[in-house]
Amino acid sequence: MRQKASLRQKKTAVIVNSSDVKHRICYYQDQAYSLGALIEVGGYIMRCDNANDFESNGALKWITLDKSNLDHSQP
Repeated sequence: MRQKASLRQKKTAVIVNSSDVKHRICYYQDQAYSLGALIEVGGYIMRCDNANDFESNGALKWITLDKSNLDHSQP
């Protein structure tokens, strides 16, 4: 009688540096950015901002900005 081969599932480990947990950081391409940081990605301007408007010390996230709102030098 043949026995069924056990199925092996690959598991992905998530490694978190405990010293980074207390910091409020946005990540992009393995780089850490602080609150208010601006980056351009694929023609979009992204800002690192609060994930929730009701928290002052909560998680951060990237939000998309309109480029026209950033250029104050043109009329």
